[in-house]
Amino acid sequence: MNNEDELYSQIPRLRKNKAVLATQDDGPGLSELVHRNWGVLSQYDIIKALCYELKMLLDSQDVGSLVKGIFTVEGHLSLLDEIYEGNDSPDLDRFFRNLSPVLLRALYQNSTHPVNTDLIIHDWIEALRIAVEEEYYFWQEQLLEV
Repeated sequence: MNNEDELYSQIPRLRKNKAVLATQDDGPGLSELVHRNWGVLSQYDIIKALCYELKMLLDSQDVGSLVKGIFTVEGHLSLLDEIYEGNDSPDLDRFFRNLSPVLLRALYQNSTHPVNTDLIIHDWIEALRIAVEEEYYFWQEQLLEV
């Protein structure tokens, strides 16, 4: 069993609804919702934009751009929450709760090996991608319920 299999084999995966996946890869992002006057936005519009942003984050190739992107998404969600008070806007609380055990597992597994910076960074990126991917699928499922 390689390091990646060992690291992520115990992580529960969310169900993937293929019909939703095919329809949510386009549209305005959160930045556009924040910076343009869209009038009244529905929760559906905000969640769809969040899904778009999360999908874009999965294309990030380095840890710096991935982390910066996560903070940007969090900032845009906060601004949208201020603009549309009472809209029960999405947040990244669930993402950060899910990220903690995955990242801790990656740190622990790397602590038992000789220091290999490339492997550590690779495992951190994979931990971040797993958490982003799970958040992406979670919010896509929420679109079905809104």
